[in-house]
Amino acid sequence: MSRALKGLCALLVAAAALLVAPMSHAAGTLRFCPRWGYTYYDQGLGEDYLLHESGLTYAVKPAAYTWTSVYRNGTLVWQWYLNSAGCTDDLPGSSGTYDVVVTPELLLPTGGWIGVTPYDDWVWRTFQATYNLSTIPTGNRYTYNPNLGIGDAVANVAAAVTQLALLSDNGTASGAYYSIYAEQQCPGGSISCYSNGGVYLGWNSQFGNWDSFFKSVILHETGHSIQDVSFGMQKLDYTSGNSNAALCNCDHVHDPLDRQHCIQSREMGSSAQKEGFGHFIAAITQNRASDNDATFPYYKEVKWTDYVVYSPPFAIPSYGWGLWMEQFCPGTNEGTEFDWLNFYYWVNRRTADAYSLADFRNVYRQACGGSNCTTAQDTTWTSLKNAVNTLYGTNSTKASFWRNQGDLFGVDH
Repeated sequence: MSRALKGLCALLVAAAALLVAPMSHAAGTLRFCPRWGYTYYDQGLGEDYLLHESGLTYAVKPAAYTWTSVYRNGTLVWQWYLNSAGCTDDLPGSSGTYDVVVTPELLLPTGGWIGVTPYDDWVWRTFQATYNLSTIPTGNRYTYNPNLGIGDAVANVAAAVTQLALLSDNGTASGAYYSIYAEQQCPGGSISCYSNGGVYLGWNSQFGNWDSFFKSVILHETGHSIQDVSFGMQKLDYTSGNSNAALCNCDHVHDPLDRQHCIQSREMGSSAQKEGFGHFIAAITQNRASDNDATFPYYKEVKWTDYVVYSPPFAIPSYGWGLWMEQFCPGTNEGTEFDWLNFYYWVNRRTADAYSLADFRNVYRQACGGSNCTTAQDTTWTSLKNAVNTLYGTNSTKASFWRNQGDLFGVDH
């Protein structure tokens, strides 16, 4: 179903929801606050969010903003998107059998939607909990927290994008529909990707599971989706700029399907920007804005500065590091995903001259002639620098900050 039709359907359902909206908080009430269960391979590496509970191989996250239906004895009594705490409104505390049915579609605070299905056929995988309840005594308010989908690929994705939705600045757009397919191979041949308006999370043979068990893969590919809607996808060429330098190629990556590019490979500048932006979205989702030690849990092998190959997941510093290309494989109009990750993270989170996701949108659209970028456009450092100077004034502190950080992180090539 197209984004436009999905949006229309959501509006129609919103109107219908008014017919089953419950009374406000009163004596003897109940509410349901479902939680997504999640299990990730790439957790516990220094990031702050989407971690497992201590001593366990999973954790749960409130299913904020998610479409939920509540039935009492088979009759619909509440249906709408959960609030920011992941809860329904208060319902009369009558006895009966309650079925709580959660569909992994989120209505974002920005006015967009995220839908998570196993495949691109738009057949939902719903999650249900059932309670047989007695009448709630007058003056009491009971809350029920069903844990849903522990060990399920769709639930993993739903938990990760819920954390993204909770960011005050996440780059999602009003009216946009972001589609994610939790158990489907990338149609382009790689394991996972963003393609034709959807995020595909394929089978990872190395780990014997779906890539939806890697939160950084989920969020990285969703970052591409956010970028495409916000300012388009610029020219992509992983082979232009390839380097034989030991620390600037992907020969060490285990799966041949994943060797097109990696966080340390030297690539065309616009390709490094695109991939670095996906890493950046994953990093800001998993780390507190106040942190000065932000970590990006990376999902491919890394050949680090000691020339040792480390298996995934690997903790990539995303706060204050850079100059990978300048140190190990200097190039012109080229870059590495590592350097662009750190550049984006730094200019987004650090000072009064920081660049919001809306600022990134404005800069790239300016660099691409005033509209969304296309795959025919190579967004060079010079084009981005000129865009910043035009938007904010060459002598402004905001433009100076961009230029100075470009030099600091080695992306000014």
